[in-house]
Amino acid sequence: MICPLCHKVEAELFHTDRTRTFYKCPDCTIIFVPRNQIISKEEEKSRYDTHNNDETDPHYREYYLRTVDPVVRELFPEMKGLDFGCGRTQLMKTLFSEKGFRMDSYDPFYVPDESIWDKDYDFIVMNEVIEHLADPVATLSDLRKISRGPLFVRTKLYPESDFGKWFYMRDPTHIQFFSLKALAEIGKVKVLGEDLYRIEWK
Repeated sequence: MICPLCHKVEAELFHTDRTRTFYKCPDCTIIFVPRNQIISKEEEKSRYDTHNNDETDPHYREYYLRTVDPVVRELFPEMKGLDFGCGRTQLMKTLFSEKGFRMDSYDPFYVPDESIWDKDYDFIVMNEVIEHLADPVATLSDLRKISRGPLFVRTKLYPESDFGKWFYMRDPTHIQFFSLKALAEIGKVKVLGEDLYRIEWK
C-alpha cells in the first residue's frame, strides 16, 4: 500500500475496525484509509447535506473566528485569499471581508467555481478539509500553482495512543490523519493554535 502523501514507501497496516482498515506510513507517518474503501461522492455529499451550518448562529460564527483571527494576524491588509472546501456556506469569506481581506470560496459540491484555477492568491485556507482529500498530493499541487503564499490548515492531529477510540477517525469522510511530521511533508509548519497550522510550501 503506497503512501498517498509522500509516495516513498509501502505503508504498514496500523488499525482495523468493522468498516475500514488504516495504514501508517513509516516515513512521513500519515495514517490513511485505502482508496478502495472510501465512500462514493454521492454518499459523501449526502453526509455533508446533514450538517446544520447556520451563518446566523453565533456559535458557528465563533467556531470560524477561531480560524480567521489567528490567520489574519499572519497577513497584511488587502491580501487576497481562497477558502478551499468552504462547504455549504461562505461564512469564512464573509468574516475575512469584514476584516478587510478579499476572499474567494470554492467547494466541489456547493461552490464549484472553476475560475479559481485561473487566479492568483496570496494565501489559502483549508478549514477541516485536508483530512477529506482523496488525492492530497494532486490537490495540494494544484493549489500551489495558484498561490505561493502560506497555506493555513485546520485539522486534528491523531493521538499517539488509542487511535481506535478517537472520534475523528470514525467519520467515513475522513480518510487521512496527520501528525506534525506528516504536515511537514507539505512544507515548513508553524503552529498557530489548537489544530491550526501555517504551512510554507516546499
